[in-house]
Amino acid sequence: MFVPTNDAFAALNGVRLPSGRRELTYYGLAYDAGTEVNDQLRTPIPAFCPPDPDAAATDTDENGVVHVHSGIHEIGDLSPADYDWRNPTIRVVIKRVR
Repeated sequence: MFVPTNDAFAALNGVRLPSGRRELTYYGLAYDAGTEVNDQLRTPIPAFCPPDPDAAATDTDENGVVHVHSGIHEIGDLSPADYDWRNPTIRVVIKRVR
């Protein structure tokens, strides 16, 4: 999961493992899990504000559909200059050992 977000994550899907080649490199995108509204406020993000066990859950979802995340914009109190990213967000190297 990406910090600071409430439901962004990076992933690879359907990549091939090395066969004849000894190493493959893949670049993965950031995705939005679609589980929470992207208000981009610090309060509900555990890295900024640990969860309050006594707080009532809002059960507010975005739409339940996983899609490519568009990053941090000037919607809430997170600064894009400090927290935004661009895709691809991860680099995964798979090396064949035998």
